Amino acid sequence: MAVGAGLDDVFMRVHPDNDRALRCYQGAEFMPVDTGPAKSWNAAQPVDHVWLRHDSGAADDQGR
Repeated sequence: MAVGAGLDDVFMRVHPDNDRALRCYQGAEFMPVDTGPAKSWNAAQPVDHVWLRHDSGAADDQGR
């Protein structure tokens, strides 16, 4: 869906206690975001979420 919409990157946040979701998303090739951006994005959050990124463009390019 993201690739069809022309998006290269998909970002999401997951509550740090949600181990099941973290395993699921990491199994779907989502990778943790670097600590700098994650710290900035967590500044206004009530808890420090785990931020994940999926590079849809790279997966699409590999399939060609």
